[in-house]
Amino acid sequence: MLVPLLVFSVGASALANDFAEAETLRKAGFYNDAFPIYMRLAEAGDAPAQNAVGLMLQGGLGTPENMEASFGWLKRSAEQGYTPGQANLGAAYRFGRGTPQDFEESIQWLRKGANGGSPTAMYNLGVMLHQGRGIQVDDVEALKWFLLAREFGHKDGAHNVTATAYLVDSAGQKRAEDAANDWLGMYRKKRNSPPAGSEQ
Repeated sequence: MLVPLLVFSVGASALANDFAEAETLRKAGFYNDAFPIYMRLAEAGDAPAQNAVGLMLQGGLGTPENMEASFGWLKRSAEQGYTPGQANLGAAYRFGRGTPQDFEESIQWLRKGANGGSPTAMYNLGVMLHQGRGIQVDDVEALKWFLLAREFGHKDGAHNVTATAYLVDSAGQKRAEDAANDWLGMYRKKRNSPPAGSEQ
């Protein structure tokens, strides 16, 4: 039993090293060098790499722009439960990037990403709730997600907190703040809990 475990560990370590190399290259602007590494990892089923491939195809970075292929890779990443992939898939549905625009699907994936801790998904979900895209307008719920986006460091979260707070009364503001605090408590408790099942 030790041999398979050792092989798995080495394989996981190699994948992590390759992903780190691709990240370093991408951040330095060497997109043509980063993309093939991401693609190799994505084809092997690595969810973070699938998300990266989707974004690079979307932006034409290191590869010709291909919105349909981008959508496919983001969907693979999201379906594996990768939070940034869920956030980006939600945005793809929201703006019709590589797929017909679908606000209801967007809400579904943005909510998953937001509950996973993505500030981008939190912010976009708040916008959808405020605008009533694919869901009934709910500025209290929107304010909750803008508060959380701000807490998680989204650059536009604070502005939207201020703007949305004007649209709800003081009782609504308190409901949003209480809901955000409750969510934060549950999220932090979950993050501090030992993972269920076998180690990844």
